[in-house]
Amino acid sequence: MTRSSSAFLLSLCLCVISTATYAQSPSDIIDRFKHLIRSAIAKAAKSRWSTLPEGEYSCVNKKLEERGESIQFLVNRGVFPNDRRVASVRSECHGLSPSQQFRRIENRAYKRSGRDILITASNYDECENACSESSSCAAVTYFRSVKICRIMQSATELAIDNGADSAIRIEPITGSVAPQTPTVPERAKSDGPAPPR
Repeated sequence: MTRSSSAFLLSLCLCVISTATYAQSPSDIIDRFKHLIRSAIAKAAKSRWSTLPEGEYSCVNKKLEERGESIQFLVNRGVFPNDRRVASVRSECHGLSPSQQFRRIENRAYKRSGRDILITASNYDECENACSESSSCAAVTYFRSVKICRIMQSATELAIDNGADSAIRIEPITGSVAPQTPTVPERAKSDGPAPPR
């Protein structure tokens, strides 16, 4: 291919592209620009909503569903968590403590499931807090003597254990929050002492 034919093809391509661009009406260009802005705002809103603690996220979504809306509906409209339109719903859910999210079962331990996460926790409340911060935690068992918290994706059979307390999550695990690793001071080593069954 000669230089002149390459230059001709290049100019022909540029003409076709520029003609297609000029063929659009100004309102088409404005509509596309508006769509890009709405998409960027919705993406930013989704990112902000995903930073809420799982308990608050679930509570807000549940209360919104009671009035025919959802967090996804708000995201699509570009509504952020700090928007005054959701302030009252968030204030109802903001103070939801872990103890309101769980039903505690004293002197019982859930049996191992094989997909459990073991972490160290100085007390039972810390164990519950770690579960409440995880979007995949459904139940916990805290072994008092060894200070080990077993975080579980699903509840298993309960066994009597006078050295342990357990809890099952009351609220459903919902929402688009990505799974998080529990934030308790130190993760238990897998080769450390195994808690009793």
